[in-house]
Amino acid sequence: MLKHLNPPGGYNRPHTHPNSLWSGVYYVKAPINSGHLKIEDPKPCNLISRPKRKQGELPMHLWNEVHFQPVAGRLIMFPSWLNHCVDSNQSNDIRISVSFNFLQRGMFV
Repeated sequence: MLKHLNPPGGYNRPHTHPNSLWSGVYYVKAPINSGHLKIEDPKPCNLISRPKRKQGELPMHLWNEVHFQPVAGRLIMFPSWLNHCVDSNQSNDIRISVSFNFLQRGMFV
């Protein structure tokens, strides 16, 4: 487990969690505007060809990233191979979260 203290302006660059199956984050303290967790679409073709679409709200099947608002007490889990990052903390307070990984016993040994 790793405790993250993100002060105003703090963020986490895009990354994955190698040698794990699942990763997660638990929000201990999460002021409004303290930075969304952003998970990117893993399909390489997503950035190359996009269908033409009508104006308006983008339907879910065309999203190339998903944003999760941090909420104190919220737990978010995702496959460790998904590229993700945390947007800049735009609040005037610190955001506190705990991240963790799961690994199946015997998977890499």
